[in-house]
Amino acid sequence: MTIGQGSATQTFNMLVDTGSSTLAVAGSSCTVGCGNVSPLYQESTHADNGATNTQSAVSSTYGGGTSWQGYVWTDTVTLAGFTVSGMAIAVQTSADQFYRTGCAGLSSSLSNNQGILGYIPLGRRISLLKFAEMKFIKK
Repeated sequence: MTIGQGSATQTFNMLVDTGSSTLAVAGSSCTVGCGNVSPLYQESTHADNGATNTQSAVSSTYGGGTSWQGYVWTDTVTLAGFTVSGMAIAVQTSADQFYRTGCAGLSSSLSNNQGILGYIPLGRRISLLKFAEMKFIKK
């Protein structure tokens, strides 16, 4: 996956997560838990080339107790030949055991990844919404 435009273009290996819809990448401002991750999303370089920090805090916790925190940025994202400008990206500023081997039961190793690409297939998303509606209707 490529994030950025112009001189700020970077390529990242992403773990595909079929249980979420979050796009998150380790940032250069990550102070905890990203020490072995490379490359890191270079916030200042991306900001100089049109990316925006929305200042909205974001976090996620996964099974097994792994988690991360960060801020939402908007940037240009290219995946499989499709480019989206103004895409929301969670840029991680800390990661609690997220990049360790076997994290969250998501993969046997995250050592070759710099982030996570959430992808919930449309059918599953609809099923989850219907389940949520049914829960609220029954109450």
